[in-house]
Order: sequence, then C-alpha cells, then structure tokens
Amino acid sequence: MKERTIQNKILIALSKEYAGRSIWWTNDTGVAKSMDGKRTISFGLKGSPDILGCLGGRFIGIEVKTESGKQREAQAKFQKAFERAGGVYIIARSVEDALSAVRTIASA
Repeated sequence: MKERTIQNKILIALSKEYAGRSIWWTNDTGVAKSMDGKRTISFGLKGSPDILGCLGGRFIGIEVKTESGKQREAQAKFQKAFERAGGVYIIARSVEDALSAVRTIASA
C-alpha cells in the first residue's frame, strides 16, 4: 500500500474515532514550480510529520511509512525537536499503528 493511501486511511480513522474532541490535518512538504514555471516554491517544514493533530491538549505528529520505509535524517531531527517541545511523535506503518498509539495518548 502506498504511503499516501495509508495516510488517508489514518486521517479517516482518527477523525471518526475522536470526532468532536480532536482535529487532524495533512502536513504536506516539498517543492513545486510556479504556474509560469519560472520559480521553484518550497512549502512545509523539512522533516515535519505527514499528519498533525491535537487531542486532549496534546500536539501529535504522525510520520507515515510503508512497511519498508525508513525515517530520513531530517525527520529524525524534527522528531527530537518536536518531543523536546512537548509534542508526541508517532511513526505509523498502518491504521492500526496510529490508532493504537493515539489510544495510549488518549488514555494517559
């Protein structure tokens, strides 16, 4: 399954399970060409997780990976900074990974 497919399924599952008590959104990063093709535009914060959310006052970042996907160096650095700032960072390879981790946070 592609990373984007896993990401979309996680967003749907979290939005259903925590409806009315949380907010979740995609956090796309990358580069794109301007409409005239003359400029390159960077967007997002390098290394930041694919999904961001807030549940019970906790700021949560979820980095989505396929079964064989590996965390890049910029992502590992972002994870350390995010956790130092009090955020919760999750690496999820499936909907079940994400739900299990978020359920643990919700019950704490």
